Amino acid sequence: MLVWIDGFEGYNTLGGGLTAIILERRYTATDLASFMIPDTGRVTGLALRMASNGASLLTGDLTTDATLVSGAALKFSHLPPTDTIFCSFYDGSSQGINLRLTSTGELAIYLANTLLDTTSGLNISTGTWYYIELKVLCSDTVGAYEVRVDSYTQLSATGLDTQSGTNQYNNRVKLSNPHITYMWVDDYYICDGTGSGVTNDFLGQCRVSARDPRIDYVADFDEIYPATGDHYSHVDDGALADDDTTYVEDATTGHRDLFTYWPATVYTNIIGVAINTTCKITDLESKILKTLISSNGVEVELDSSTIMDTEYATVSTISEIDPNTTGMWDIDAFNDAYIGFEIG
Repeated sequence: MLVWIDGFEGYNTLGGGLTAIILERRYTATDLASFMIPDTGRVTGLALRMASNGASLLTGDLTTDATLVSGAALKFSHLPPTDTIFCSFYDGSSQGINLRLTSTGELAIYLANTLLDTTSGLNISTGTWYYIELKVLCSDTVGAYEVRVDSYTQLSATGLDTQSGTNQYNNRVKLSNPHITYMWVDDYYICDGTGSGVTNDFLGQCRVSARDPRIDYVADFDEIYPATGDHYSHVDDGALADDDTTYVEDATTGHRDLFTYWPATVYTNIIGVAINTTCKITDLESKILKTLISSNGVEVELDSSTIMDTEYATVSTISEIDPNTTGMWDIDAFNDAYIGFEIG
């Protein structure tokens, strides 16, 4: 199952500031987030440039499945002086399998701080994009790992100890600048081993694109600010969330806002759709926020979250299945879908 998607679009414009605020709303922990800057993307759009040693992003708890797979496009400005971590799997606070970049451009895989293996002849070049994927089966006896670079297996092993914490699973992933001047990240995904579709294994090279609301379909919310205009224009924040400058607000159970979105045009297969809603409560009473998606008249509730924070946070949920066909999304169905939220 696909449990995380981030293309670092919609965080800001190229080179813009305030990216740290948006990152901190999506990720459980960030280090030196103020040094993370939108930069030119791998193919189109934007990527995230980690512009300081030690800058990192840590997800929240994603799964309790024994299998975890992570993939991202990465580019390094320099090679580090010694083996240095850039991707780690965690069981809570216990660091498990992690990938490190070496001073000679190889990839080294560790369990916590114990070296398991190193590539030979990979020769990672600076200033070049690579799509690096890591898959781990967490077990203290029958564990396994595999590392792929641009869809080719570079390291793998089975029947070994891959467990560092108390649980036989990893539930968090951390990306870190490996002690070099810059590391760029783009087109980032995380899957676990659940489900019967394509998202319980390596996805290969992926692209992530952002789409904003463009037309109201249902506009029930009682209040919009400023007090005129379409609802979509108050939640379509484009390059950067503008918080209290424009918003919609409601407290009535069952009220909903649904929108059409700007069409996607360059994709044929859609592996998943991540829906991100930035929200807060305006008093001390918590609210339920439901994330909705409708395809050809068939509507499903993807998630129901209790909103308790008076500061803005981002609720993220993922749709892999077109509710109308119960198969993977195709481009036309996605472009015709309605997506939004409801007060629970």
